[in-house]
Amino acid sequence: MTQEMIVSIASVVIALSASAATIWQAVLTRRHNRLSVRPHLRIDRSEVDVEGIKISVLNTGVGPAIVESFQIKVDNEVIEGNLFSRMQNAWTKLGLQQYNFEAYFPVAQEAFGVGECQILIVPRLTKPSAQDIERIRSVVPRLTFTIGYTSIYGDQFLVER
Repeated sequence: MTQEMIVSIASVVIALSASAATIWQAVLTRRHNRLSVRPHLRIDRSEVDVEGIKISVLNTGVGPAIVESFQIKVDNEVIEGNLFSRMQNAWTKLGLQQYNFEAYFPVAQEAFGVGECQILIVPRLTKPSAQDIERIRSVVPRLTFTIGYTSIYGDQFLVER
């Protein structure tokens, strides 16, 4: 084997190694970029003295969450209808129709920014009694919210509580 042949083979090996390293670095960078904008929605139930309970959704991730779907269930049964009637139907199914409530409904393609928090539902009681608050607190665990969402890269996630 001549010296020119050895140099040529070494050049090819070095070029292929550099190409492989570049491709691997691109793969790692892509993974990092996806993780650096990954959303994480969390649905919280909080006990509040005046309202009894509130349910909110919070983006604790590091990127925006783009809503794809929103579902309400009572006792694992999906509540149908338009957004507001779904909540009214769920409230009635829980036996809470005599209580007013304030609600927020995420819609498709809406984005939750990093750290953004929205109250999904909170009862609005005028002069609530201890029995009113206890009644609401006792039945609200039967209520489930499901939100399907994606990252800006299209990765799909689901949160349910």
